[in-house]
Amino acid sequence: MTASRRVGMDVAKDTLTVAVLPRGQQWTVPRTSAGVAQLAEEGSARAPERIVLEASGEFERLVWADLWAAGLPVAVVNPRQARAVAWALGRLAQTDRVDAVVLAEFAARVQPPVRPRVGAPGAGRAPHSPAAAGDAAHC
Repeated sequence: MTASRRVGMDVAKDTLTVAVLPRGQQWTVPRTSAGVAQLAEEGSARAPERIVLEASGEFERLVWADLWAAGLPVAVVNPRQARAVAWALGRLAQTDRVDAVVLAEFAARVQPPVRPRVGAPGAGRAPHSPAAAGDAAHC
């Protein structure tokens, strides 16, 4: 029996830091179209159960959209929830590498729902969309 792969991805202004559990692999790519394309290719080859990103405002949107378009299971989570998991695990340092591991742990322990991106055919609103709160009729 193989263990499911959970991926945490810390999205920064210039870089994407990736952690894969249970293998403990980590790497960083530039937050560019080429970097995201590389991640989509890697993700397709690794067949992750879930990829988790934090909602960071602007930086995660293109990454999320491109990974989703590549057919990968992407979940965007509230940063407060991710920090609560980090706190519970005793991982209080905030570096890109630690955050990526915490997001992979979040994927494994919390299993946030994978949802389509805003604007995808047949999609509801994104979980972090400003219009999502109180607008359940469109979900």
